[in-house]
Amino acid sequence: MTLPNNPITVDNILDGISHFRKGMDMQHKMFEDNQVYRDKTIARTLSIGRATIWLWVSQGHLAAPTKYGPRVSGWPGYVLNEWLEGKNQQKKGGLS
Repeated sequence: MTLPNNPITVDNILDGISHFRKGMDMQHKMFEDNQVYRDKTIARTLSIGRATIWLWVSQGHLAAPTKYGPRVSGWPGYVLNEWLEGKNQQKKGGLS
């Protein structure tokens, strides 16, 4: 079995999400605004690995999580939705 040659990038993930969301109401959001999401849940929702999330944070593609306690951090849903929407707008506008 051979693996695909295209690496996991933000754009590749957004292509998959856009394909999944076709036909859905445009007001539908991937994440609930008033919820806090941990890396495991985001990874499962976007069908990526947790390491990819942390790679994107280290590369500046995704904001660092909010720290809620000494051992608890996560992303508010509205932050994730704004990030996804911004990436979709960049893609539509031809920016990378």
